[in-house]
Amino acid sequence: MLVIAVDGRCFRVVDPTWTDPLDTSFAAARGGRWNPPGLGALYLNQTREAALANARRAVVERWGVTLDDVRPDALPDLQHVDVAPDGRFLDALTPAGIAQLGLAASYPVDIPHPPCQGIGAAAHRAGLDGVAPLSAVAPTQPELVIFADAVPRLVTRRERVRYPW
Repeated sequence: MLVIAVDGRCFRVVDPTWTDPLDTSFAAARGGRWNPPGLGALYLNQTREAALANARRAVVERWGVTLDDVRPDALPDLQHVDVAPDGRFLDALTPAGIAQLGLAASYPVDIPHPPCQGIGAAAHRAGLDGVAPLSAVAPTQPELVIFADAVPRLVTRRERVRYPW
């Protein structure tokens, strides 16, 4: 497993009704791309471009409309967080890391969740803090998945911004 360090400002697209934007219980209950059910994870965007792409996807999936069609009070917030420099993440971001993981040539798109969930679970068992992947909705943009047990040590909540951000 190739390990990569990621730190600095990241972003989380959050429902405006969420009181705790760092809550990992939903991801633990349902699983996500890089975490199987039972393993909590915090999904972050390393760029605003990735955050905006994820906001657009969320609105389309939830309501079948664009951001312009949603009531202003229902539009997603953008939670800014700082990630500490001492985290260790599985590299699913660089060409070398992607190759070592044996992901399909179409990565990061058209990859089903189960193989990625297995990779994430193996990274957690190996003691890593999470996964640094490419975004499935903005394929050139980096994201960051931090396992729930590492969130208190690595993530500091900063400002929360109402849309448009």
